[in-house]
Amino acid sequence: MKKDFFYLLCAVSLAGCLEATTTEGEAEKLGEIWGYVCDIDSREGISNALVELSPSNISCRTDPKGFYGFNDLASGNYKITVQSDRYDGLCRQVMIEPGREFVCDLFLREKINSYAEVTPAEGLDFGRGKDVLAVTLKAHNAALDFHAELEGNPAWVSLEKSDGTIPNFERTSKVEYVKLTVDRNKMKKDEETCYLVVRAGQKDFRVMVTARQNVENDYSSAKVTSCDSRVTAGIVSCVRSGSSVVFNFALTNTGLGDFTFYIYPVRQGSTVYDDKGNEYTSTYLTFRDVTHNDAMVYSRFPEGPECKGSITIKNVPSNVKTITYLIKVGSGGPNLTEDRISFKNVPVYE
Repeated sequence: MKKDFFYLLCAVSLAGCLEATTTEGEAEKLGEIWGYVCDIDSREGISNALVELSPSNISCRTDPKGFYGFNDLASGNYKITVQSDRYDGLCRQVMIEPGREFVCDLFLREKINSYAEVTPAEGLDFGRGKDVLAVTLKAHNAALDFHAELEGNPAWVSLEKSDGTIPNFERTSKVEYVKLTVDRNKMKKDEETCYLVVRAGQKDFRVMVTARQNVENDYSSAKVTSCDSRVTAGIVSCVRSGSSVVFNFALTNTGLGDFTFYIYPVRQGSTVYDDKGNEYTSTYLTFRDVTHNDAMVYSRFPEGPECKGSITIKNVPSNVKTITYLIKVGSGGPNLTEDRISFKNVPVYE
């Protein structure tokens, strides 16, 4: 009986020794990963980068020189992910073999700041005659998705498309456009305004959109006085062009025969002023095919056909509504009743 118990005790002890040997053997077969995280261009180490290992779900930070490491890893496939604030993230697949160490250096590329540009930033003005306009979208350093919408969903203006991708301009030299179309039949007022919002590159751009009803410019309120009963004077248009105003007029010689006709600038007797009390000292004159800046123009004035002329004045304030043109004229032939043609209180249109 005692002998049987001794054999049993030896068997249990041997089994324990065998189990311990197996466990120690397995521990020796565990692997490890270590490596260097650095800038791909300079090869300088990146400190404090976050290195994550899955499926083990363990992580560490690189040391001041850029090194990292994981120990006691069972054999198998792993994914290493590294992230750093100034760099694009990176993933690598690795396989750990029993009792082996795996070196995995990770080279990161510094992030390039991408951004979008929208023009014209100051706004889109359809005025009274334009039906289609567009904003230009440009993406720098990377392609960017965009979303466009009209605040308040106005019925009088629509977008050709609201979503898309802006190509990387530095690589493709291409831009994207967002076209807007105005339907004046749906405008409830003479002037309508809304905002186009374009979201691109994590930034919102707000562009004012303005349109006015199409109306024929009415100059019936202006008073026109000719220099002679045989010279008919009329207004063709008076419209803004940027900060300038271009006044177009027409003269018809109805009974004086062909003669040389003179038109004088402000500095030689003409007068131009607006409804706000501003007087203009510089004019650009044209008559028929002759043009001069601040100088007299003269040309043959034939009897019969309508002859066109114009006066351009610069730096006209935006609040000016009417302009008066008192134009000094002269003749190289028949005598004229007066030496002035007047166009008083001529409305200025956009």
